[in-house]
Amino acid sequence: MAREADAAFKAWFDRIVATTIAVGGKIIGQGNEHVPMLQVHKDDGSEPMIIAIPWFGPEARDITAHFQKMAAAEPTVAGAVLISESWIVSGDKAEVDKVDMTKSIADHPDRKECMIVNALRGDMQLLALIPIERPANTLGKPEIIDPNAPGQYLVGRFAQDHDIH
Repeated sequence: MAREADAAFKAWFDRIVATTIAVGGKIIGQGNEHVPMLQVHKDDGSEPMIIAIPWFGPEARDITAHFQKMAAAEPTVAGAVLISESWIVSGDKAEVDKVDMTKSIADHPDRKECMIVNALRGDMQLLALIPIERPANTLGKPEIIDPNAPGQYLVGRFAQDHDIH
């Protein structure tokens, strides 16, 4: 069962988000798309394993979500991090529940473009939603979310408790 992130995971995640903004900001600033990637960071501080993910369809996303959860469950992994550009719809639970999750939200009137940094460690999860400002090609201030904290709500294949089978 998922639990709220502890202070050590939050501090580690803050460093990941800062690096993502620094590197991702350069990519977005040049008008380019940030390639979806999965990073697996070991707890010994060694260089992370980085895998570029081709989003060829829902199956690729399901496979990536499954792999991320498996990697995060390993005791020697400090965190498994998915970084991707995405459209999101956010709001309170009642608003989010109205969104048809069987369809793309690319045409949803309340969608926002952002970079998502989704990190898992064991039974903890943290997300950073970093707005992409178009046409300026800049990144906004990140919103950090602990979906397992009281009052928070997350749905979709990358939610830690979502069963993709």
